[in-house]
Amino acid sequence: MNRAQAMLLLMLSGSVMATETPRPPERPAGSAPFENFVGRWTTAGREKEFLETCEWYQGKLHVACNSVSRRADGSKGHSMSMLSYVPSVGYAHSGIGSKGP
Repeated sequence: MNRAQAMLLLMLSGSVMATETPRPPERPAGSAPFENFVGRWTTAGREKEFLETCEWYQGKLHVACNSVSRRADGSKGHSMSMLSYVPSVGYAHSGIGSKGP
């Protein structure tokens, strides 16, 4: 490969990498109330035993929450939940825990 071919190849590869990134889908209006769930939460009187952290999932279409709690036997419990708004269905919550669904 000569120098001119190498330069052409380099220029073409740069233009391929400079392609426009796709725009995220538009958030449904019903997902706006989820802003109130984003943050770190605990339960009054259980500050040392329970902590939940919720944040926007990529694209701000869902809120993902992770929690840790100390059980009565001293072990730690973990759970994860997802808050969503589906315009044709409404609000949805799904979750799993370290003790099962």
